[in-house]
Amino acid sequence: IQDGLSLQKKTQGLAEEKISEVTGKMTAMAGEVSARAGQHWDKLESIFEQRTAKAMTRLGVPSAKDLAALNDRLDKLAAEVAKLGGKKAAAKTAPAKKAAAKKAAAKRAPRKAAAAPAAGD
Repeated sequence: IQDGLSLQKKTQGLAEEKISEVTGKMTAMAGEVSARAGQHWDKLESIFEQRTAKAMTRLGVPSAKDLAALNDRLDKLAAEVAKLGGKKAAAKTAPAKKAAAKKAAAKRAPRKAAAAPAAGD
């Protein structure tokens, strides 16, 4: 019986050691896969941003940088106009506001179906 218990303890110890070793390897592998996936997502996001910016430029949509420069230019022009006109310069122009969302069209009542002729007439 003692030999059996001793053998069981040794076997159990080796099994626990192997399990812990495999767990460590799997954890490391999972971390590596996760890091690679993160790199791919970052690259994909960068490509998407570049292509979107190109498309918007082709369509003539001004960038945030362009709008900021235009705002600065407007402020300077307003100050010059105020100097020439003798009026106080207007406070900094507020950034352009987004257009209000369109309201959904009112729901229409369902159409009434024409009365079906009675069967057997």
